[in-house]
Amino acid sequence: MQRLFSMFPLGGPGMGLVLLRLSLASLLVLDRDSVGSALPDQVILACLITVAAAVLLGLLTPIATSISFLVGCLALFHAGIFGTWYASLTLLNAIALFLLGPGAYSLDARIYGRRILVLPSKKS
Repeated sequence: MQRLFSMFPLGGPGMGLVLLRLSLASLLVLDRDSVGSALPDQVILACLITVAAAVLLGLLTPIATSISFLVGCLALFHAGIFGTWYASLTLLNAIALFLLGPGAYSLDARIYGRRILVLPSKKS
């Protein structure tokens, strides 16, 4: 997973990624009505909340944002005139977060972040 991202930014850029994750997670939950499916509403809502929680926590970000992108595509296909705004914002946020990565304030950074390897010195 760490190979997918060049770095996990701290400070202002890291907080910006937290806000982007929060925005995408909230849009996913708001898109539940415009996704349109043969599945019951409770199943759709449970799946969207699970993906939104993964996005919000920064867990498996490439997978969660890919699923978010697919949800945005479905919502854009089934949306009315007002749902188009939610769907397009979902698509843009998912693409941006996929390209930027999860940031330092995420579970991905804790699990897959950079490590310092300290090798024992060789005694002669």
